[in-house]
Amino acid sequence: MLNFLKQSDAYYIYKYLNNQSISNTYPILFPYTIEDANSYVEQEIRGRSDGSRYAFSIIMDGQFIGVSALYDVNRAINTAKIYYWIAVEFWGKGAATKAVKELVNYAKMELKLTQLETGVLKKNIVSRRVLEKNGFIVENTLVNNGKYHGKFLGETFVEMKMNL
Repeated sequence: MLNFLKQSDAYYIYKYLNNQSISNTYPILFPYTIEDANSYVEQEIRGRSDGSRYAFSIIMDGQFIGVSALYDVNRAINTAKIYYWIAVEFWGKGAATKAVKELVNYAKMELKLTQLETGVLKKNIVSRRVLEKNGFIVENTLVNNGKYHGKFLGETFVEMKMNL
């Protein structure tokens, strides 16, 4: 279900992220362009080469449907942050839960990480539930001060952690 992100995935990233519904809960700018997607994939591939980021395409029934990733990987203290998104037309099919499970397993088994963390909009109950199903617990809540590309100012975020 997870494959390392590659440059040819940029088209699908553009196609699926250029959607207002995703932009409403995910820290990207809308409209999302093919140039944005190409730059994003290049950044993720560079991050994999230096060990700071590991981004994966999420594949369901042979089709690209989203991305999950580890970032801010810190080998000195064995921690990382995670993010993920699923194309709108694949919401509600269990793909996010499975992708996060595989990402957690990769972090634990391949990278030997001991703790993961993430943030989610408090109003994004479905995404929060995906994380809880995979063992993440609420650590803190905070009001956004501009951390997410200047989006979601004043919105409440839930910070979640998981010990592996």
